[in-house]
Amino acid sequence: MLFSSLKLASYIPDGIKENTPELKKIADELKWSDKAVEAFVLVRNSLVHPNEKYRGKFESTLYYDVFNLGLWYIELSLLKMCEYSGTYCNRLTAKCINDIEDVPWK
Repeated sequence: MLFSSLKLASYIPDGIKENTPELKKIADELKWSDKAVEAFVLVRNSLVHPNEKYRGKFESTLYYDVFNLGLWYIELSLLKMCEYSGTYCNRLTAKCINDIEDVPWK
């Protein structure tokens, strides 16, 4: 809903990429769709509402990937709400702090 209200869905890549390798591995193993937002929600729900289906399936490295993905979504959402259209450091792809790129909607 957040992405829809900010019209971010057309700017933010939805596929699970190599920059979240553990998420990609689990998504492939469990035959999840290739949509990062849906995978994020499934992992979040497995923590908040644990059930037998996913209990014990995930390792801590997956949670790190999902945590970074969630922070990236929040950062982009805040930048969009502030109508920022400059450069930023993409936490998923940057190799160092000086590694900057344009916001996706620029």
